[in-house]
Amino acid sequence: MRSSRASFCARAVALPKGWPASRRSHHYADLARAQMWTGDLDASFQSLLRARKAAPQQAKYHPTVRETYTGLEAARRRLPDTFLSYGSWLGI
Repeated sequence: MRSSRASFCARAVALPKGWPASRRSHHYADLARAQMWTGDLDASFQSLLRARKAAPQQAKYHPTVRETYTGLEAARRRLPDTFLSYGSWLGI
């Protein structure tokens, strides 16, 4: 239930202007993990994309991003091209 609450609460979070890109990316990576755990797979992938946009180098090698992507990959039977492209970018 914690991840469900975290996912719900995170929707209302407005990240402060001026936050470093690495902190924004980490927030979106954590949000993606919580969304995956609650079964909101599409939102989880969108959060991974936001993590990548905020700090590409960090997202590419961040363990949470990689674990979440692997979890999403296992949970989906049909994957959109953008999802597969993200995995290719990660090198997975």
